[in-house]
Amino acid sequence: GAVAVIDPSRNGDGDATGFWNADEIKKVKDSGKTVLAYLAIGEAEDYRDYWKPAWKTSPPSFIDKPNDADIYEGNFAVRYWEKGWQDVILQRLDRIVAAGFDGVYLDKVDAFEDWEGKAPEGVDLHREMAAFIERIEQRGEKRSRVQIFHKTDGRLGRSPMNKSVSGVAIEEL
Repeated sequence: GAVAVIDPSRNGDGDATGFWNADEIKKVKDSGKTVLAYLAIGEAEDYRDYWKPAWKTSPPSFIDKPNDADIYEGNFAVRYWEKGWQDVILQRLDRIVAAGFDGVYLDKVDAFEDWEGKAPEGVDLHREMAAFIERIEQRGEKRSRVQIFHKTDGRLGRSPMNKSVSGVAIEEL
């Protein structure tokens, strides 16, 4: 069947009034579509509801520099293995589940590339991302049956990240 990937908020920032509600998501689902919420887990976006204005000048430890490799202004590399960042994402996931989405479409699962050659001692970048995706799956499963899809360029191969994933999307072949 058809899949609709939409931002979990009407205006992109996910503030309290902008998040889609269960009735709205149900209407899309009733049209026969599987409805996935877009969720970037490997970078922070300064226009999202979780972003605090103080982070521009005094960011938490999990926020790094602006992501120069990204074409979108206001996106920041994150230390996705840190609990603080994972808590931000898991709280957002709770709102997504409460709104009735069928699952999540994870973006920036390849954020380990932002850290290659710069990872702190003892941090296995691939394993940490796989563990993070697994936490997302477990949290979603506790609250509702949640499917997880992620964007890939095909280079993940037999990555341990694929264990928790229901499907993948490829932007370019």
